[in-house]
Amino acid sequence: MTRTNLASLPAVDRLLAEPALVSHTALHGRRVVTDAVRTELAATREAVRNGAPLPELTALLAAVEARIDTVCRPNLRPVFNLTGTVLHTNLGRATLPEEAIAAMVEAARHPCALEYDLESGGRGDRDDLVSALVAELTGAEAATVVNNNAAAVFLLLNTLAQRKEVVVSRGELVEIGGAFRVPDIMKRAGAKLVEVGCTNRTHARDYEDAIVLLDRAFLLFQEANDTKGLADAMDDIGRVHWLKGDYGSYKEALGFYLKSLSLRRKIKDHGAIALSLVNIGNIHLSRGYVKEAEECYLESLEIRKRLSDLRAIAVSLNGLGSVYFEAGRNERAIEV
Repeated sequence: MTRTNLASLPAVDRLLAEPALVSHTALHGRRVVTDAVRTELAATREAVRNGAPLPELTALLAAVEARIDTVCRPNLRPVFNLTGTVLHTNLGRATLPEEAIAAMVEAARHPCALEYDLESGGRGDRDDLVSALVAELTGAEAATVVNNNAAAVFLLLNTLAQRKEVVVSRGELVEIGGAFRVPDIMKRAGAKLVEVGCTNRTHARDYEDAIVLLDRAFLLFQEANDTKGLADAMDDIGRVHWLKGDYGSYKEALGFYLKSLSLRRKIKDHGAIALSLVNIGNIHLSRGYVKEAEECYLESLEIRKRLSDLRAIAVSLNGLGSVYFEAGRNERAIEV
């Protein structure tokens, strides 16, 4: 194909002036249409150089319009779920009721009090909009909302188990979604992974085996005369007993937590002292001893205030709120 034939292709401005593309410009903007014209002209030149016939103007315009439609087509499109899985992750899981859809549209259409406290006239917290509702639905003490499971696991571990050992069944060490691997998330959150059980089955005795391993670590710290290591090991052993969940395990967990607290007071590790107090408060609260739990949470709160650890302060306040809720002091629970 000669240069003369290529030169007979219409210029960009000529195509943009065609009525068919003028309407697209009004709908999608000049840049989108111009980019589609240039891309199609470049593809046409390459095809003609390789021996394809020169297209008619109508065919060229139709090709440009097809490019515009492809670029402007929504990425999220309705599909039929014929997979056999009712709530399919890749297909958006559950559909929303019409009331929820209407509420979303209303919130998106107007300015809304996303992070604005209408009562005080000051800045609010977006979690306040949903935390109480999620807690009511799940029975949790409090709640925050993130947009994926990896973020939820990371925040949980980073807040409650940083530099601590976390016992996980091997059956839960999986990769899901977009390369979300549980061990990787735990590592990035600063938690130490302790694997128990098998990939297809985990028994209570597997957690007991984890305690044996932690006991060995305890002995090593003892031999090294490492008081901080001893306290941390006792805290970890207490946590494994707590995970087992039966009455005897609660007693064992409390014993180890108290020993850990004693050692931490001895070396004046204030941040760790507050953590031990929260752990002990959690056990008291789970057994219905609200007065003892309140004392632990209050002491931990005072320590964390002195350390200006805002995230840890929030954990202590959350514990106090749970105490007051259990005691029927709902107004006080809301205050904290």
